[in-house]
Amino acid sequence: MQEKVKSAEYLTPNKVLEKEEERLRRVYRTLASKNAIALLRELSKGLKIDDSALNRLNMNKRTAYYLLKEMKEEGLVIKKGSVYTLSLLGSFILGVQEEMHSFIRNEEAVTQLNELLFSSNVFTVTNELLKSLENIVGISNLEPIKIYTEWDQLVHSLVPRLKNARNSINLASRYLNSEVLWALLEAANRGVVVKILGNSSNQADRAKFYLAINLNEEVKKVAKFLYSLPNVQVRIAPLNYSYIVIDQEDVGIEVPSPLNDSFLFGVQFKSPVLAERMNRVYQEIFSKAQVDSVIISLLQEG
Repeated sequence: MQEKVKSAEYLTPNKVLEKEEERLRRVYRTLASKNAIALLRELSKGLKIDDSALNRLNMNKRTAYYLLKEMKEEGLVIKKGSVYTLSLLGSFILGVQEEMHSFIRNEEAVTQLNELLFSSNVFTVTNELLKSLENIVGISNLEPIKIYTEWDQLVHSLVPRLKNARNSINLASRYLNSEVLWALLEAANRGVVVKILGNSSNQADRAKFYLAINLNEEVKKVAKFLYSLPNVQVRIAPLNYSYIVIDQEDVGIEVPSPLNDSFLFGVQFKSPVLAERMNRVYQEIFSKAQVDSVIISLLQEG
């Protein structure tokens, strides 16, 4: 007699999606109140429930502990001794909320940008939108901005700008591209001072980067020659997005997707004021960045 086949004890893709969506609904419900949002912000700095904290939050102890209990159950909060702080998930959600605040504050400019983003792969921003963007970033006299919604288009634009650099290139990149490496090498060979920051915060991306260099002899040779030049410095540091400043005026910024951190679109424009600001931040990060010992070992092989 044939035995009954038991149901497979695994979740189908639809069931997995249902569980994920139910978890999202629970998180949204937990953070739906004004008190919960205020508490989430306070937790980013670490929070000890005392009279001072309750006064800042304008909240009674019972409400605070109730919200903390719910947040802890949903994995948003962890407790270290008597101090509550955000978990990685809680920090991520707070970051998303802050971005939403920024979008809401500048909703008109964002709406205009959204309409333009999907009109073509490359376009120049209108003067009206340019003024809105200038107001957002707090600077003026931007030259016409170009926006790239395709990665290949951005690289195609970046390569000649690198090759034509006159004195300096400060690049912070989450990606490896052989065309960009060649262009950097060409600029460095002409005496341009090149600084490169790679991303240390995503181990998966670092592994792909190392593998790409190790498996491609041409890329490995170019990187080895580039990294050996005296006017080239390479470090790694945590990067949330890629950006570049060329000759203290030409600026490029990657805007990653908030959904999966992948490339969403890139922005290019000329602004000595913003370039100076970005260079100051870049130099501060670079001064604290680490030497990539793995890449040095890979390039020394053979």
